Amino acid sequence: MNRHSTGILVLVFVLGLFAGAGGGMLLAPHVHHRPSMQDIHRRFVRKMQKRLDLTPQQTQAFDAISTELMHRFEALHQQIQPQVAQIRHEEGAKFRAVLNPEQQKKFDAWVARQEARHHHPPPPPAGH
Repeated sequence: MNRHSTGILVLVFVLGLFAGAGGGMLLAPHVHHRPSMQDIHRRFVRKMQKRLDLTPQQTQAFDAISTELMHRFEALHQQIQPQVAQIRHEEGAKFRAVLNPEQQKKFDAWVARQEARHHHPPPPPAGH
């Protein structure tokens, strides 16, 4: 395998790692404890350092590249977060429309517990 192919393979692996971690944070709110992107970053660099027997210079380069990638994913997350919140709000309104007033109260209480548990910002009040 030539150097260019190896570089592409490593890039795809790293992108998959961060996409999986970042996507998991966005799409798997049922997970109780999600590691932070910083934790994922540190684990990735340590794992690569051990598995690939990286030199200190290579470890530093992996750390810098991984840090840049982490910041890019964080920026993307911040960019799409309002859209995710809007979708959650719209779908919540659709669920509420199916329920009677008593069920709506129970549903709203459940949603509030889920949001508190998963640190989601509360959706706008119903009717907005």
